Amino acid sequence: MDQLLLDGETVEQVVDVTPARVAVTTHRVLVFWPGDDERAFRAIDRPNVRAVRPKTYWRRSLWQHLAATVLAAGLLLAGGYLFDPASFVPRPDEPAGGGGGQIFGSANRILDYFYMTDEALFWLGAVAGAIALGILGLQLQGRERTTALEVTGDDDVRLPDLDEERRRELAVAITPPGEEPPDPTETVGLLARRSDE
Repeated sequence: MDQLLLDGETVEQVVDVTPARVAVTTHRVLVFWPGDDERAFRAIDRPNVRAVRPKTYWRRSLWQHLAATVLAAGLLLAGGYLFDPASFVPRPDEPAGGGGGQIFGSANRILDYFYMTDEALFWLGAVAGAIALGILGLQLQGRERTTALEVTGDDDVRLPDLDEERRRELAVAITPPGEEPPDPTETVGLLARRSDE
């Protein structure tokens, strides 16, 4: 770690938040992820680290799919409930004398299918609603609870989900001397893209 320090910079405190380590220096907050090739190290100037907060990250793309599916389900269910095919194309009267029976029978069969349109819309809406519930279940299962170091003007640093005592320890460590540490208990629901998307 010493080789990463600037001239005149010293380490004030190291907080182990397995699998990461957070080193608070006189100038910066250094975050290490040993053994993680994608994000081995991050350095943030100390004044830019605003707070330590628990956050929940959601998959943004699933919210978009959920919204589209709920909209489709609503339109299909409303169409099935409001659409009355018989009011658009009433069934013709059977010709007197039995003439044209074959044509009349074919027309009736076509109308039978057309009159089922409202039921088909309703059932398609029900299927879309079931798909929406499945997407919601995936979203709830795939949410990511983390502890975040909030950084001014940049992405948060995501750490493992820590208990309140560990978050408070980290908040005190990043707070410059003489200042009040930020409240680390506020939970923030955040709509964000997961790192694996």
